[in-house]
Amino acid sequence: MLFRSRPGQGKTIVLLQAAFELAKTGKHVLYFSLEMPEIQLQHRLLAQALSLDVASIANNDLDYPVVNSDGSKVSARSLVEGAYMSLTNNLGLVSAPRLTPAMLRSYVSAASKKDKVDAVFIDYLGLMDDDVSHRDRIAKIGSISNQLKRIALELDIPVVAAVQLNRDVEHRADGKPQLSDLRDSGSIEQDA
Repeated sequence: MLFRSRPGQGKTIVLLQAAFELAKTGKHVLYFSLEMPEIQLQHRLLAQALSLDVASIANNDLDYPVVNSDGSKVSARSLVEGAYMSLTNNLGLVSAPRLTPAMLRSYVSAASKKDKVDAVFIDYLGLMDDDVSHRDRIAKIGSISNQLKRIALELDIPVVAAVQLNRDVEHRADGKPQLSDLRDSGSIEQDA
């Protein structure tokens, strides 16, 4: 599965929110980030899920009341602490400066010893590496995409990878993206 958008358009938060929602249903989910440290991912996710300011979470400035949907008041700190506990139960956040398909398979294998992994999210495909050299970036991304597809099929789990779009979509009258707009596209659209 593929999630695509232009740079800075919210791929990370949408992908992170999808992983969190799946984890809340009791599924064991791994989320790999190649751009952000784990703590920053946690802060962003908690802020999004709780409708709180990410800076107040990051700065531990949580001593203020929040009104629940039922009208009752609760401290922001207790909301964050409760959400953090559910966050860490089923959602494994992995901040990796380098990730190859082989490394991903190893992470999933190790995590599955504790509890079967039900889904994998990768933020994002364009930052992944491969274990072999390629003649160009398109061949490299195509190889990684194909390997992710094989991992998904072999492990029988969804592997969701975010990708960026090229600028062609900006020149289209309706602005609607197409699979051919995927950045460094070669076989990504076929694998998806």
